[in-house]
Amino acid sequence: MVPCATSAARSAIHLDGHLSTAGFVDLAGHGSITIPLAATSATFGHEPRLWLAPPAGVPSKRDERLVELIVRAFASRGQLTAMSEVDVSAMPETTLRHIERTARLSYLCPTIVAAIFDGTQPRTLTARYLARMALLPLPWTEQRQMLGFERP
Repeated sequence: MVPCATSAARSAIHLDGHLSTAGFVDLAGHGSITIPLAATSATFGHEPRLWLAPPAGVPSKRDERLVELIVRAFASRGQLTAMSEVDVSAMPETTLRHIERTARLSYLCPTIVAAIFDGTQPRTLTARYLARMALLPLPWTEQRQMLGFERP
């Protein structure tokens, strides 16, 4: 017997009507089953992981850390544009670099920002990944490709 975790998985298993009402499939006489799932492989540290796509039609939760990062990016850009040369020269170099790096994210493609606020961004796009990104291309099509919104 193989447990079926969700109704989506149950609907994908077809073994000539051997699906029991308890959510188990009787594999007697069957060597293997195939369940088609949208998945992506990824490595976290030394561990390979399999990321399953959320079921179709299920709204995803938005990543509040990503939203906060975008809000901070626009605040940093406003702070930089309001500063005078004297303010810039008086600021410690590390603080200035941090503000500049954060402010760069305010130039993201508007559809990327909208997807982040809606929670429809690719699962691989995290606040940590975006904050540590060394170079963000200016053309929006390149940004979309780099961040996983479009295939090259």
